[in-house]
Amino acid sequence: MAKLILKRFQCVEDTDESGGESPYFLTWVGNLDDPAQSTLTLTAKAYWENNVDKGPGAWPVDHVVCPTLPSSPSKTLALAVMCEKDEGRDITTTEVQAIKQTLQAALQTWVSSGVFDSNNNANFVNTLKNTFEAQVRKKLDSSSGADDDLMEEDNWRAARRIALTGRNEELAIVTFKGDTGQYNVRYGQAA
Repeated sequence: MAKLILKRFQCVEDTDESGGESPYFLTWVGNLDDPAQSTLTLTAKAYWENNVDKGPGAWPVDHVVCPTLPSSPSKTLALAVMCEKDEGRDITTTEVQAIKQTLQAALQTWVSSGVFDSNNNANFVNTLKNTFEAQVRKKLDSSSGADDDLMEEDNWRAARRIALTGRNEELAIVTFKGDTGQYNVRYGQAA
């Protein structure tokens, strides 16, 4: 069985925040065969804190975000959001679990209705993207002193789909835009 890895990212353009940036990522992998086996992983490294700037180089990550991918890409929906941390991360481990449970419930509703092909149903994908974005935004807004930013801008969704097809090791770049910034993120699969 393959696993999904957040391999690296590049800051193509800084956001409008002053100083270095502190990005973090939430990656959700929905398992259409068994929604209870879906995963949500928060990825943040201490050395990114106020250190990430625009540049040609990539920041290594190599973090397993899903230890066991379903065997078929059509039975899997992978989504990611990126946030820019300011004073303290506004999303806690407990909140990550709450977001995961909400996404699992939404996925279970779709699976129960007979929608099983994540590649061919735009309503299914958009509903899960909307649910993911809304849950993250809710957690960011509910924190005391909340100041983290969800990477999104007009006509550019915060929740980005990770295409699980292509070369086995490296997947297509996932681009996040927001607050004048742009990040290119590379996910990959490994045995």
